[in-house]
Parts: sequence; structure tokens; C-alpha cells
Amino acid sequence: MDFKDNNVKGWSFIEEHYFDDGLSYALWVNNFRRSTYCLVYAGTDEIKDMKDYIPMETKEERSSQTQNAAKIVPEVAETVARKHAEDPVKYGALDYLIINGHSLGGYLAMYIASDLVDSVVLENPNVLVGVKDLGWNDVDTQEEIDAKLRCFTIGAPGMHFRKPLLGIEQTSWQKQKVDANDKKIYHTVITQYVNLGDIVPTLLSEHLDHIGRKVVMRKPKVSFATKTTFFNKHRSVVGFGASYLIYYHMPWVYVNLLSR
Repeated sequence: MDFKDNNVKGWSFIEEHYFDDGLSYALWVNNFRRSTYCLVYAGTDEIKDMKDYIPMETKEERSSQTQNAAKIVPEVAETVARKHAEDPVKYGALDYLIINGHSLGGYLAMYIASDLVDSVVLENPNVLVGVKDLGWNDVDTQEEIDAKLRCFTIGAPGMHFRKPLLGIEQTSWQKQKVDANDKKIYHTVITQYVNLGDIVPTLLSEHLDHIGRKVVMRKPKVSFATKTTFFNKHRSVVGFGASYLIYYHMPWVYVNLLSR
């Protein structure tokens, strides 16, 4: 779905922004509940995006895309406040936020959503962003953040190492999220959709794990004609074998599965 597609039923596009490191996002407002907004992080669209994922899993310092994803949050709050001041009928105050993402965008979405929850629930949390960055100064409990925030991801890679891999240990922020996830504090807010044909969220599944509630879907049935069309279009870029694996990672595959 194109960021600029303003024909999505029930939603109006507000803005988009692109960073030099490959990160991009779009912001939408709901046409029926004017105080509900949707922040969408874009998925991988360049090789440098893929290179940025590995440091996310191995370094104490968060990657540039993760840091920029966090910087977006107060900017979104400022944008909404400005829009609300200009046209309070069309744009309500930010009362409910949905954070979405596909692939790498899903990783960023779940990271930011978990940080927002951590900032409320945990003592002395190690976070890049908190609820006060959204202007939610009166949100102090798990119940209150659960009532104002949702995160949905499709095809997102795992966030943390459940088991050691190649001698790589968990970072302190990963340990924080693993402990919180084991207590199920993210399960109301974060839902991650994974189809079994998608190599990205299932890669190294014994080692890499997700946080929040994970919904696993069966590998979809795809016609030979559909696969052939996709292969012919993309094999010159990623190779025939890779295109076969990548097909099940495409956003529309998830859209079709979720719409059944």
C-alpha cells in the first residue's frame, strides 16, 4: 500500500518523512474517531536497511534507524497538536495511537511500542522514548497505557535472542524486554502476525523471538500463475530462488490472510 494512497477507507493521510539511513514513516488520522492516529513505519526497501538490522540485535547502543524511529514519536505528537489547533473538527487531540509496520518496519514498530509500555510499567526503564513524548503525562498504569496504545506488525523479524547464537549475548535492553515479555506486559498492546511461509519472522526461530502476542498463520496457497508472475518480475534483482522465498514475505500476502 502506497504511503500517499489517500483512498484507504476510514483514514486520511497526514504526512510522511524519509531519513538518510533508509527509515521512513507515514502518519494517518481516523475519519470516524478523530482522536485516533496511526503511525506506520516502512519496511525494508534497500540493502542498507538489511545491514542495519544486525546491529539492532548485537549492540548495546541502538541502531540509527531505531534511534530515528524513537525521535519520530515526539515529532508526531507535535504534528498532531498543530493539526488539532488548526482544525479541531478534523483532527482530534492524540488520545489513541496505533503503530504498524511490515518487516523491518514491524521490528521498529514493536520496539517503539514496547518502549512506551516500559516507560509506564517498569521502574528505571532503559528506553529511547516514553509516554510523555506523546504528551500523555497522566498515563501512569498498565491499564491506562493498554487503553491508549496498539501495535500490529506483519512479517517482522525477531527482536531478541532467546538462546545464545555464535556467542552473542543479550544486551541490557533486550534482557529488560525479555523479562517484561515473560510477564506478558506487552500482550495487550503488541500483536505480531507471522505466516509460516515467510522466512523473515521464522528465520532462526529457535534463537530469535518476538515480544507481545504472536499470531501464527498457515502458509497461504498461491497459484502457479501468481508465483510465476512474481518470479519473472523480481528474479533479475534478487534471483529466482530468493524471489520464491521473498514472495511469502510480501505485505499483500498478509493482507489476504488477514482478510479471510
